[in-house]
Order: sequence, then structure tokens, then C-alpha cells
Amino acid sequence: MVITSAFESPLITVVIPTYNGGDWLLESIASCLKQQAMSLEMIVVDNGSSDDAPDRVAADSPRM
Repeated sequence: MVITSAFESPLITVVIPTYNGGDWLLESIASCLKQQAMSLEMIVVDNGSSDDAPDRVAADSPRM
């Protein structure tokens, strides 16, 4: 039997848009992950960056 609480944490969604933001992106992600939210969904949207932002995220955060 599964018992769920009526007081579960709500899902919090953070959307981080980026364009050539590799220098700041990992810091932004780390800041979000330090929050006390239990249910956190993070969406990083890259708009065709010509820097290494997507590679930095993939290397640092395998879940992303």
C-alpha cells in the first residue's frame, strides 16, 4: 500500500534560457540545485550557442 501525504512539496520548474552563456550556465545550475526544493525540474534551453555551453552542461551534469 502506498501512502501519500497531502503536504508533498510542489514541483518547481526552473527554465534557464541561454545563448553563448557557457561562462555562467554551470553557476546558474549549481545555484538551483542548492535550493531546498524537494521536487525540482530544471530545463535548460539553448538557442543555438556557438560557444561550448551545451558541452559544459553535458560534461558537468549527466542528468541534464
